[in-house]
Amino acid sequence: MRLTATALLAQVGAGEQAELARRAAEATAGLSGEWRTVAAELWLMAGDVSAARRLFADAGRRALVDGAATVAVPLLRRAHELTTDCRERISVLVPLLAALADAGQLVSALDLVPDVDEDLCFDDDGRAVLHLTLAQVALRAGLPARANDEAAAARRLLGPEAPPELTLRLDLIATTDERALNVLAEATRLRLPEVACEALAQLGTLARQRDLAESDACFRRMAELAHRHRLPLMRLRSLGGAGFNDTLRSGDDARLRQACARAIEIGAITEGHLLAADLVTAAVLRGEFVRATELADDCLPDVTRSGLRSAVQTVSIAKAVMSAQRGQRSAMERSLVALDGKFPVVQGVCEAFCALAEEDRSGAVAALDRAIATGSSAHHVLAEPHGLRILLGAINGETDRPYHQPDGSAWNAQFLLLARAVQAGRDGRPAEAHAAMAEHSRLTAPFAFARPLGLRLVAEAALADGWGEPASWLREAEEYFHLGQLTALTAACRTLLRRAGCAATQRRCVTDGVPARLRAQGITVREHEVLRLLAERLGNTEIATRLYISPRTVEKHVASLLAKTGEHDRTALHRFAIDHMSGLAG
Repeated sequence: MRLTATALLAQVGAGEQAELARRAAEATAGLSGEWRTVAAELWLMAGDVSAARRLFADAGRRALVDGAATVAVPLLRRAHELTTDCRERISVLVPLLAALADAGQLVSALDLVPDVDEDLCFDDDGRAVLHLTLAQVALRAGLPARANDEAAAARRLLGPEAPPELTLRLDLIATTDERALNVLAEATRLRLPEVACEALAQLGTLARQRDLAESDACFRRMAELAHRHRLPLMRLRSLGGAGFNDTLRSGDDARLRQACARAIEIGAITEGHLLAADLVTAAVLRGEFVRATELADDCLPDVTRSGLRSAVQTVSIAKAVMSAQRGQRSAMERSLVALDGKFPVVQGVCEAFCALAEEDRSGAVAALDRAIATGSSAHHVLAEPHGLRILLGAINGETDRPYHQPDGSAWNAQFLLLARAVQAGRDGRPAEAHAAMAEHSRLTAPFAFARPLGLRLVAEAALADGWGEPASWLREAEEYFHLGQLTALTAACRTLLRRAGCAATQRRCVTDGVPARLRAQGITVREHEVLRLLAERLGNTEIATRLYISPRTVEKHVASLLAKTGEHDRTALHRFAIDHMSGLAG
């Protein structure tokens, strides 16, 4: 239709074109949605630049309110290009900066106004508003120093008689619990729902470190407020915050994935990138290292290109912790370099995990003690040192550490439950120890790495003090560590099993052959590992997680196994795998 219209207009003169465009534009008056953009183009064709600018700006602001930042950016850019009046320029620049920030173009946003104070087009009030907006963009990008500088410049220009809404927004730049609570109270009193939502988002994030229930309440209230006042982006952020809490509490990342998909759907690119980084964290938390690697590889280029330093740090922390838990010290150190020494607690916890993977428990204790001694508040959910340190202290016979769980996260709770079980077993309270281990078993089902690590650590204490089911725990842990090629932990579990009077399962290392019958069919060591897991009815993703390879690689191994065994489909191969495992057992 657009091509037809262009062809028809080409057949009339410029004056007639302008008149036709004017009549068409007038006919669209009162229409909403995409018609506003059509009307803007028509007014521009009619020569009324002012009317076109107003419509482009209005359509862009409406798209921004709806959370559709990728739609808002080109509309607001058009409005900006058509603006010549200094007084009108500020009214377009502010939403354009916000739209660029939400659309994943934070670098462009921060560079859009290179020197606010040297631009003669703005008065002091206009400069203050721009400094405030740039402070909010910098905070979103993970640049707190830049955010604080911009906020300070805004405060100087506004003076003591600043409008309350601007003052409240400035108060949210350098946030503490007390300040955010004050902002929330004032924003509620003044009926500023968007500011109140921002305050609740910050309160929910801050509360997460000490009490998930309190954090949930903040995000729940934020969701209700956003729904009532039709603020879709704020509602999306509340969903993401609550979803991350779900992951910490139970390992369930369903709501987090839902929020990420919704962000992409509506064009809230920056929010989508931040949630994608959180999904990397969730995968590492669950011990899904193959999935975490794939998510990180997809996410890191996007967040780096967007200028989202906070998301880059989130992914780098997740990669460092994952490498540490896999005993890959060199990879861990490479990821830590990207953090530039800003997260000493994270570094300490990573060093502790790596030491535990190497069976260096004293090194792990020393690393955790160094991390705690820094007094740094720059913690991360994957690198909270206290729970693991309490467990190691309990195993070492320390009695001066608490065994309670303050924040409600399953990640911390699992170590504290084990510490409680160790202490109860040592004190001759086996029933209490058994109850703690039962709760631990329920809680840690989603955490593929943390569970076997905890079982290996606590089994040694249980053997020494004569309680629990250490042989069963060690078999489970040894199986996991063997498949993950964590040789020091595998050997430790086998040694403890022998100490318990149990025969350790004979394992073939990765350089050994496979059973003669399968070797004759050309089946490799890795294909044999896949075959063993097929006998457990595991899918490709689950096999990939257990073997630390990608699902695509599993598909190739399955295809090769089908060819080598002569089985015609996966069901037949599954039966072959069961028969093979039964033959080994016999």
